[in-house]
Amino acid sequence: MAETQRLVRGALAGQRRLAGGGGLWHPAGDHARLTQRRVPRALPSAAASGLFRPKAARKDSPMRAMQVTAYDEPLTLQELEMPMPGQGEVLIQVDTCGLNFGDLLIIKGTYQEKPPLPFTLGMEMAGTITALGEGVDGLKVGQRVAAYTGFNGLAEYAAIPAAVCVPIPEEMTAVDAAAFLIAYGTSHVALDYKARLQPGERLLVLGASGGIGLTAVELG
Repeated sequence: MAETQRLVRGALAGQRRLAGGGGLWHPAGDHARLTQRRVPRALPSAAASGLFRPKAARKDSPMRAMQVTAYDEPLTLQELEMPMPGQGEVLIQVDTCGLNFGDLLIIKGTYQEKPPLPFTLGMEMAGTITALGEGVDGLKVGQRVAAYTGFNGLAEYAAIPAAVCVPIPEEMTAVDAAAFLIAYGTSHVALDYKARLQPGERLLVLGASGGIGLTAVELG
């Protein structure tokens, strides 16, 4: 539980600095396809596995990404220019991308954020740092991290702010890490910041079968 709280608080701190349910996607395979399987240790996700076999990052080589090119239409597989990390950013080789209910709303164009088309889907991800931008401290190449970014997770690589990266414990898999931040973070904010749940109080969680419900039961 202490490790869970540490990861949640680290992720929330990163999200606050940046701003100032679901499934999992794996970029390992020759074709883009979605399959379902259970995630171990009762993490509240089914996994959409799949997909790309990441190549070495080179500025002049393309990478593949699943993009929204039209709202309420299927995603399309695109070849894009390899991103390079800017000031305060790191380049992540994506191992797993968490897919959530919010991603479905984004595809339909009904989410509260509506970026200009086309864009790469994927709110949360886990992977390995392959390059550091200027001014990045406390992280290193080869380090495994998880991050909530809002977009850009469904790609072989993503250049993201170092401030939102949370180091993944050695004993945690990338699958678990990519399913962790939104579900546990949402429940933590709801129970701690909003409901201000106190020791000795009773918590009733309705519909505790999805990501938020299961993590609310665990944290509560």
